[in-house]
Amino acid sequence: MRASRLELTAMDWPSIGAFLKEQRRSIPRDARSLGRHVRPLGRHGKVVTQEELAEAIGASRVWYAMLESGAALKTSPRLLARLADVLELSDENRNVLFKLALPELSIGDRSFAALKDLSSSVVLLRTAARRLLSATSESEVLLAVGETIAGVFDDSDVAGAFKRLEPGRWDWPVIIGGEHLESAVAEMNHTLYDGMTPAQIDESMLHGVLAEPGQVGTRPELHRNLSQKQRIDKTFAAFGHGASNFLAAHVKSREGVEATVFAIYIDGQRDFTELDRAVLGTLANLASLALAG
Repeated sequence: MRASRLELTAMDWPSIGAFLKEQRRSIPRDARSLGRHVRPLGRHGKVVTQEELAEAIGASRVWYAMLESGAALKTSPRLLARLADVLELSDENRNVLFKLALPELSIGDRSFAALKDLSSSVVLLRTAARRLLSATSESEVLLAVGETIAGVFDDSDVAGAFKRLEPGRWDWPVIIGGEHLESAVAEMNHTLYDGMTPAQIDESMLHGVLAEPGQVGTRPELHRNLSQKQRIDKTFAAFGHGASNFLAAHVKSREGVEATVFAIYIDGQRDFTELDRAVLGTLANLASLALAG
């Protein structure tokens, strides 16, 4: 990755045009390539032109010139990702590019990575749909969606699904992380739910808000009105973890099968994006459809 002369926030730039012009001009004249695009020998030692950059990303020079002029052009996340790769932007400047180009989106500091992989997420969901709709049992559905979630949130501490067997009793058919993690989760839950009524356990597992299939919640939303909030936090702390950050969605079949699919970062080291919510919600809906079949 090329070192950039300027590491500023999106608020520091008057327009995407000013940002792109500065980034293009900061590319060393002796650069032999722009991302994967090899520069012609005749261009070595010269300033990178708009035409060169446009060719490197597969766009017309006129379109790129308009973008660099600050024109409000419709730009896809995929094209922005190619542009960021060609400019070899740092993580900070890649984030700035997405914020300037897509102001309608509320993009967190780490959200550019999710946006860059938007097309990959669509492919993943299509693959998951085929697998889910060909499943022949509840456990196979939950395993498929749990493994897909683990692939999406591959840096999480815990990913998977749990299923309501009867009031107050839940099974963990999918825990991604092996027997040791499954044992730790079971022990922590036993401590957490000891002495609770079945209704309180169900409220905690479904968080009182996940009422509809595909409905998604983050930790603040799920805990806002949860009567066991303090108890949950204390249990996590007792097991050596800080405040968890998690995303969960509700799965429900026409026959009444209820489950929750989730991804958890035990020490809250990751913020979830709107794309994360959309992907998890879609997976939950697909699982609900598969269970209804």
